[in-house]
Amino acid sequence: MRNSRDYVQRELLRFQEMRQKYFEELDGLPEGHLEAGDINGNRYYTLSLDGKRAYLGRGQMPVVQGIQKRYLLEKSILILDKDIKLMKDYVKKYSSPYGDDLIKRLPKAYKPESVLNSVAINCTDSDKWERSQYVRSGRNPEGLKHRTIKGDMVRSKSEVLIANMLFTKNIPYHYEEELPLSGKIIAPDFKIAVCSENRFKLLEHCGMMGNDQYCASFTWKLQMYIRNGYLPWKDVFFTFEDLDGNIDTKLIDEMIENYFL
Repeated sequence: MRNSRDYVQRELLRFQEMRQKYFEELDGLPEGHLEAGDINGNRYYTLSLDGKRAYLGRGQMPVVQGIQKRYLLEKSILILDKDIKLMKDYVKKYSSPYGDDLIKRLPKAYKPESVLNSVAINCTDSDKWERSQYVRSGRNPEGLKHRTIKGDMVRSKSEVLIANMLFTKNIPYHYEEELPLSGKIIAPDFKIAVCSENRFKLLEHCGMMGNDQYCASFTWKLQMYIRNGYLPWKDVFFTFEDLDGNIDTKLIDEMIENYFL
């Protein structure tokens, strides 16, 4: 989830580019102050410049249009300057109201274990974090049959698709990194660094929900997450295959765009 500071920063950049464009458009436009009067339904213009007045006549002649455009651009630039200052102040003074951003600033003694695991990434270090060594699950190594673009060996073709989507979007992740919860060790399919929120999120792919044993294992894992403060669709996310093994990559792509960028 992107915060309001992200939106303001994008608007700030857009306004700065717009301001530069308006200054470029001012170059070559005529200067002076226009006065207008209406006689018998016709509008007549007078130009004041350097203390001198000149009668221009009536109609939208090029010099009138040029001065009108200069006036409009100059007024727009004044408004942009005010808005840019306000946006810069907002970005500088912004403090997120979201719980995770508050929690990560707390002393260590006041942070739950789940928070220490999920809220702990610095955007500037995300690439280094992705390349770092980590404790990867040793469960069922013979099941790691499929290679991703990044070079990870994963358990299913669906996980290959998800891993490759993250990789091509430059989203850092670890595959099956061990996570201690309530004295147990579980291994989320993907631990993802979400730089827009300076935190980690987890992604579980659920591919065999028609299998009773697999479904029971998933239910147990979900209970472990919730009991340790990981909330579904906030801290941990899920992708699914249907009973025939089909996967909706468009839906997954939309989820990644909305929650992991």
